[in-house]
Amino acid sequence: MGQLFKLARHWARPSWVGLWGVVMAVGLAACGWWGMAETPVVTPTPNAPPTRSVTLLNVIFQDTYYGDQDDNAINPPVWAVPAGGAVILNVENQGQLEHNWAIVKPGIAPPIPYDGGQDDEIILYGAGMVYSNNRTTVTFNAPTEPGEYLVICTVENHYPLMQGRLSVE
Repeated sequence: MGQLFKLARHWARPSWVGLWGVVMAVGLAACGWWGMAETPVVTPTPNAPPTRSVTLLNVIFQDTYYGDQDDNAINPPVWAVPAGGAVILNVENQGQLEHNWAIVKPGIAPPIPYDGGQDDEIILYGAGMVYSNNRTTVTFNAPTEPGEYLVICTVENHYPLMQGRLSVE
């Protein structure tokens, strides 16, 4: 009986071999080797809906024009977006006057000069007022109907000098 207790005490004692075995078993299981687990393969569905695109537009306001050229009335800047796509609009007002960036409803011709106050009647989307030496970021969905949309500043008397075009493709 004494021999049996002596053998049992020997195997119950921790040893570096037993400890090394436990460490290896835990490590292999954590790495996915234990049972040879495989990563599932994802196959795209051919009829999956298209992913929605996001377009980033950066627009700078000067005192009486958008962008770098002061000839918006005859050479308006053009910003292109996909129809119905999400748009992130970053606007920075580097001028001394307040401005905004507003898309005019299709088929509407704003009065020249623009007097303000008619925004609800003619504006499809407006980014809001940006004051001197400020910037803001807004998001909106581009019109779903392709075409060219007039973009104006709705501050009184800023249109037609301050205008651009949104090309919806």
